[in-house]
Amino acid sequence: MTKKIVVIDDEQDILEIIKATLKTKGYYVYPADNGEDGWHLIQQQHPDLVISDLKMPKISGLELSRRLRSSEEFKNVPLIIISGIGHETGKSDEFWRMGLKADDFIAKPFDPLDLLGRIEFIFRRKEYISSGSAAKPSPLPPPPEVTPVQTAPSLSPAPSKPPSHIPSPPARKERSPEDVVRDFVESWNTQNFPLEYQCLAEEMTGGLREQDYVRRRLQAYQDTHGQYQIQSITKVEESSITRQMAKVVILREDKKGSHITQSRQTFVLRKMAQSRWGIVSVKTQPL
Repeated sequence: MTKKIVVIDDEQDILEIIKATLKTKGYYVYPADNGEDGWHLIQQQHPDLVISDLKMPKISGLELSRRLRSSEEFKNVPLIIISGIGHETGKSDEFWRMGLKADDFIAKPFDPLDLLGRIEFIFRRKEYISSGSAAKPSPLPPPPEVTPVQTAPSLSPAPSKPPSHIPSPPARKERSPEDVVRDFVESWNTQNFPLEYQCLAEEMTGGLREQDYVRRRLQAYQDTHGQYQIQSITKVEESSITRQMAKVVILREDKKGSHITQSRQTFVLRKMAQSRWGIVSVKTQPL
């Protein structure tokens, strides 16, 4: 059954990005630009997940969290808070997550893939923090203990002008974890979403067939005016492999017009069938 997600944020750009991102997974999305309308949507739709900002008109994210956790009907609904308040106060994400009784806290600016990974993780958990479990699960599974093997050189940005058609690429069995991460990040620039799909493990595709995934990613590209954004890896800081798992840490740069955003991303990959590496999680840290 397709999951229903209520998304609440008074920043229209953020709201549209989250909507487009969630639709790539086929989720039903119910958006609201203020806390009061969001609360009404929760009561009407009985969602499987709520994503909310903190600072909003009419009803704040703090009040929304209080209403959810004090309601017998909605107290077990998972809640993700997305806000820039973490950077403003210097408090850790864990501090806000526990204080707000949320299942996860993501600081703005955030990476859409990071958000999708955390949503998939929450839906796969058998117990949520909001259910009162004594366990204290982390928002994402921790990266494996790894042994450094080699640091790759800096990588050049991908071309900014996408071709009109990209065929599904042939499988390349010998791609290293760094190759997979590079292909994944830069596939956005050329709309090569078949290649992007091949970079993901099953945990990140949600069971979607390649054809459906590509169609939804193309729609997300159009909805977010992706042609104006170029994604590139400026440096691979770490690359390490232990048995069937790998870890790759990169410095990433996103250019949208004259605006440049930099971040550090940590990818965890596992070796799948035919010795192919697939991304299972990604953690983004704004710089």
